[in-house]
Amino acid sequence: MTNPCPHCQTSHAAAARFCPVTGKSLSEEQNPSQSADVRPVAPERTEAEAVRRRYRDAYRVADATVSFGNGIKGVGVVLALLIGLGTLFTSGYFSSNQSTWGSGGLLSAFGAGSMLLIPGMMFAGFVGLLFYLLGVLVAAQGQTLLASLDGAVNSSPFLTNGQRADIMCLGRTRISGLRQAFQDGLSGQT
Repeated sequence: MTNPCPHCQTSHAAAARFCPVTGKSLSEEQNPSQSADVRPVAPERTEAEAVRRRYRDAYRVADATVSFGNGIKGVGVVLALLIGLGTLFTSGYFSSNQSTWGSGGLLSAFGAGSMLLIPGMMFAGFVGLLFYLLGVLVAAQGQTLLASLDGAVNSSPFLTNGQRADIMCLGRTRISGLRQAFQDGLSGQT
């Protein structure tokens, strides 16, 4: 027994539920009263909006990763400076018995405090370098994600060139794009 498609009149097996030609249900009857009330959604717009939302969220993650990496680098520099200054103070380099601030330089510090000065400065440099390199790695991961997203957006068949430029924040800085996305989130727009 065959089951004809109500749309294209092609015969199909009795167990078939959908027509492979039209993609519509084989049991669907064409009812003119229902079709007048139902307005079809343009699939191109729905697909483009879904793709834009997905990419926008991915760009936010990539931008946050780059910012986090840059923050780690900044923390490394600040920690190195603090450890270095702490080492200078604890080694007696800035002792109060000297007439001017730091007079005598490193030569006067090569007394009892020199045991702390050289290892302390090396530790400060090591901590600063370690944090800075970690920040570079994290920021590089974010930049790699941004490059991958740019390639994916550029090759997406669902987007127009204007939508691609808008998603990739071409023509404006990424920070203003994040600010706009934040404002859109506050106003309920997606």
